[in-house]
Amino acid sequence: ACKKRFPVHFGISDFRLFPPNIVGYMNQEEDLRLAAELFDLCERLSFEELVRIRTDRISSGLNHALQDLWVRFRLESLVKAKNLALWIQKQAFFSPNYEDKMSLGLDIGCGEGMGVGALLEVAHAAMGIDVLISELVLAKKFLETYYHGRSYLLVAGVAEHLPLSNDIFSMVTARDVIEHVKNQERFMRETYRVMNRKGFFFTNTQSRFVWIEPHILLPGIGYLPRFLQPPCVRLL
Repeated sequence: ACKKRFPVHFGISDFRLFPPNIVGYMNQEEDLRLAAELFDLCERLSFEELVRIRTDRISSGLNHALQDLWVRFRLESLVKAKNLALWIQKQAFFSPNYEDKMSLGLDIGCGEGMGVGALLEVAHAAMGIDVLISELVLAKKFLETYYHGRSYLLVAGVAEHLPLSNDIFSMVTARDVIEHVKNQERFMRETYRVMNRKGFFFTNTQSRFVWIEPHILLPGIGYLPRFLQPPCVRLL
């Protein structure tokens, strides 16, 4: 209706309504340059090799020990996908009837594709949305490697403006996402809008006051006044 045109990059539709740097990530041009590099290497390199390249490009200022920690975290994605799928199946909200229907799963902030993989273990088809195209290229490789032949779709978008119709997903996941979004209330409303009324939503986040902050692995940062947190993180 608004006549806006949405581009397609490397087979991934780009429905982002604002650039990723608004929520603290790289700018759109850097993201597309990195996505192009990964896409060109996709055919001949493994998922692990692409993870190492992406990590090296976005964390060149970090020491090698921290880079290796992040790479190991990413390379556990398949194990984590299967563990998350088992956890979902054990919950009271998961009905065995999902296996008898055309169940659809959505992973918001899908990153390298772990959550999409978990949903493919318990649903007929799944969709992943992320604000970074370079992450989605990585997810494409992960899913082609470990979930070849399964039905999935990857699109670029932002959590507060999901480019989706109402009432279509029977399960929605958003792991460690809510602390990154620009407008948390709108994100929750959008999630509710795209779920059907018998669906379930799984999300998680860390308390600000956990002693070891899970994104940067530094102790006690959450206890500081907010204006002191960024300079302390940079210093440490």
